[in-house]
Amino acid sequence: MDDRLNLVHEAHAQTMRWALEPVEADDEVGWDDLNAWLCSGSGLYWPKDLVFAASALGTDEQKSHEGLSRAILFRIFVSDKTLIKQLLPNMWKEVMILDQSQQPELPSLSEIRHALRELREVMAARRTAFFCFVIDGLDEYSGDPENGIAFVNDLAACANIKVIVSSRPIPACVAAFSSRPRLQLQDLTHGDITAYVEDTLSSNEYFESLLQSDHVSTQTAAKAITSEIVTKASGVFLWVILACRSILTGCAAFDHAAELQARLDVLPPELEDLFQHMLGKIAPQYQPQAAKLLRILYQNIITPGHTPVYTLSLAMLDDANFNHEDMDIRPLKAKQLDLAQRRTKCLVMEGRLRSRCCGLLEVILKSAGCLCGFHDEKHDLFVDSHVAFIHRTVFEFLSQPGIWDLSCLRIQDPDFDAIPIPAATHLQTICFASRWRDEDFDFCSQLLFCAAELDKTLPSLGRDFILRLHETIRAIASNSYESRPGTLPSDFPEMGRWLSLSGGRRPVLLPRHS
Repeated sequence: MDDRLNLVHEAHAQTMRWALEPVEADDEVGWDDLNAWLCSGSGLYWPKDLVFAASALGTDEQKSHEGLSRAILFRIFVSDKTLIKQLLPNMWKEVMILDQSQQPELPSLSEIRHALRELREVMAARRTAFFCFVIDGLDEYSGDPENGIAFVNDLAACANIKVIVSSRPIPACVAAFSSRPRLQLQDLTHGDITAYVEDTLSSNEYFESLLQSDHVSTQTAAKAITSEIVTKASGVFLWVILACRSILTGCAAFDHAAELQARLDVLPPELEDLFQHMLGKIAPQYQPQAAKLLRILYQNIITPGHTPVYTLSLAMLDDANFNHEDMDIRPLKAKQLDLAQRRTKCLVMEGRLRSRCCGLLEVILKSAGCLCGFHDEKHDLFVDSHVAFIHRTVFEFLSQPGIWDLSCLRIQDPDFDAIPIPAATHLQTICFASRWRDEDFDFCSQLLFCAAELDKTLPSLGRDFILRLHETIRAIASNSYESRPGTLPSDFPEMGRWLSLSGGRRPVLLPRHS
């Protein structure tokens, strides 16, 4: 549910502060004061963004308007569990008659609509509960956009609920939200982009020396590079980040100002063209590895139930030359790597990503799960880090027909198969986690999603991963925790069979039958 939030980077210093500051009376950019709306407004606020790209990231559930509405209701129920019985009476009754091993049916679309109608009445009667929901990229959800718009409007109609919903200005959203308080993002980010470019480039010692050069022509050329990046970006922050990285690469090679300008001149203004240009610049000896790494991340996303690819697990796969059959996936092997060794592997992996993938993949220093061992202390974010595309538009670029036939992305290795790799990396992650907290059981669930998907096309391989998971958990229970009795739950089932519910919606495990 928080996948998208977890991918949000920390804001660059001094940027986006305008959003929470009062609008000046002489502001030439027409936009509705977000600060004032948050303090005293109501209903819905619409930031529209011309540079959003439709995203296929996430599971089918996460990409649907139905999934969105369930996520919103979940947030409301977390804050007030007493509302469940009133808003979802059928689900409540079902839960009351099921035992703990059974899962209730998820609420249908009609039940969700009923819940929203009830919520309006509840919120009108209560003056102590307040909610503000931020929904990013409404136009990216699958299905009829009118359904998503209707849901958001119904939600915003509830008393004491505010909704900030962003989207591209597609016709349906323009028709529905144009009369609402709004802003157009690219009209307001010019100052932020300028600050980012100046801070990023001036913090480089070599580029700063060009700005401070005794030669006026060199100074002028360096300043022109800064201003041209801002102009050429046309409000697209991602383009700015990639352009700055290209200039910094040139600075590391001690390019003259004219050579840095030449780097900037060849960068295409459109993102898709820029991605293709960047791929074409990868050194030939690194192209096979880059193609495999990009394919692995792409495959992970299109696998149902996907979760982050942990840097540490990817490093182990890299050590095996990206062949999952050669990975040493054993809890004992993972246990032998202490924290310093795990950190070193992650640092090396980050460097290899940087040199091979031209900035399209990056290490995210946010803990989505613990591999460092410090469950109750401060986490080592590097060891707990994961790898992701720099932006969802990279995934969209790789989703285009024929893109994998480009010479720089074509994989010639007959032994490479990306399909089983999500299951292999999840299994590797389980070996490193092996603490059997709640999140570790989530790792098992994620592996089951992957195995269930494999079972559709490669039944023997899917079952093989299920058996390997069984063996891994047995090894963890008997070896890693032999001195810590009771670490595994007492009701942990004997896993003779792992089954997936019909439809592949949610994996479950059943005890062995005699």
